[in-house]
Amino acid sequence: GSFNHRFAQPSRHSSGHTDVFYPTEQFPFNDLPQTDSVTGKTVGLLDRCEAQGVTPRIFYTNTSTEYWNRGASLVHTDVAGAQDVALPECVRVYHFASTQHGPGEIPAGARETWPPNPVNFRYVLRALLVAMDAWVRDGEAPPESRYGSISEGTLVRAAAVSFPKIPEVDLLKRMRVPLRLNHGDSWKEGTISKEPPDLGAPYGVLVPALDIDGNEVTGIRMPEELVPLGTFTGWRFRPANHGASDAMVGLAGMWVPFARTEVERETRADSRPSVEARYANQEAYVGCVARAALELVEARLILPQDVTQVLRRAEKMYTWVMEEGITP
Repeated sequence: GSFNHRFAQPSRHSSGHTDVFYPTEQFPFNDLPQTDSVTGKTVGLLDRCEAQGVTPRIFYTNTSTEYWNRGASLVHTDVAGAQDVALPECVRVYHFASTQHGPGEIPAGARETWPPNPVNFRYVLRALLVAMDAWVRDGEAPPESRYGSISEGTLVRAAAVSFPKIPEVDLLKRMRVPLRLNHGDSWKEGTISKEPPDLGAPYGVLVPALDIDGNEVTGIRMPEELVPLGTFTGWRFRPANHGASDAMVGLAGMWVPFARTEVERETRADSRPSVEARYANQEAYVGCVARAALELVEARLILPQDVTQVLRRAEKMYTWVMEEGITP
C-alpha cells in the first residue's frame, strides 16, 4: 500500500501497465527481519511492534491477482525469490487459489468474451473473520496458513508455469515485476524528492504453480476450483482496441470454460477434458461441489450456513456453461 509519506493514497497502487513506479512495493516485505543483499539493509515489518510489545495478530489474504500483479510472493519469500521464510506465530498467510482481486458474478446470457473470474472467496473471508475473533477473544488457534512454497515446488518463476493448450488463450507473459526505486534523499523522511524515481534491480517475484486445467495447485482452493468448470485466472489481457493487448488489466481475471462435449473439445483442439467427460450431469456436478464445500467447512474455511449458497451458485454456473455460455 501507499502509506506514511506526503500525498500518500492508500487505495492507489502501482500496476503492470498504469502507475508503474508509484511507491507501493517497498522493502521490507517480511514480518521478521530480512536482509536485502542489494542494499544491505536488514529490517522487518513488525520490528517496532515487537520492541513495544504491541504486536497484533494478523491475517494476510491475497488473490491470484496479487501474485501476478502485486508481488505477493514477497510476503513469504526472501527478496530474491530464492527461498521460503518463516512466519511469526502471530501471523497467518492465506492465498485464495485461482481468484481475481474481487470475484465476478456468474454471467447471465450468452457472452462474446471470457467472463470475469467468478470464484467466490467471500465465503472464506466470512469464515476467517470468525476464526480471527475466536483467536483474539478465546485464544483458539485459526486454520493453518495456506500458500505456495518454493520448497514444495508450488511457487515458481512465471517462465516455469505450465499452461494448458486452450484456443485463443495464452499464458500471460508480461507479469508485473516490482523494482527497487530511489525516490530521493528525503524519502526516508516521507517526502518524494526524485520523480520519476531512479530504477534499481528487480525483486524476485514468484507465482503459484498450475495443474493440467490451468488452475492453481496450492492455497485455499474453493469448490469452483476443486470441482472446476473451466480455467480461472487472476489476470486477463487488455482489450485489443485499448492498445498494449499483451499487458494485463490491473486487477481483473477471467473464466475460460471447458468445452461442453468431447466432440466440441476435439474440434477446438482444447487440451482440457470437457464437462461431459468429467460429470454425468448437473446433479453429479453439484454433488461433487457439496463434498468439496463440506471439506472446507471441516477445515473451518467455510461457515456451515454458507454451503447452501455455494450449491446454488454451482447450479447456476453449470447451467450457464452447458446451456447459455458460448466461447469466443
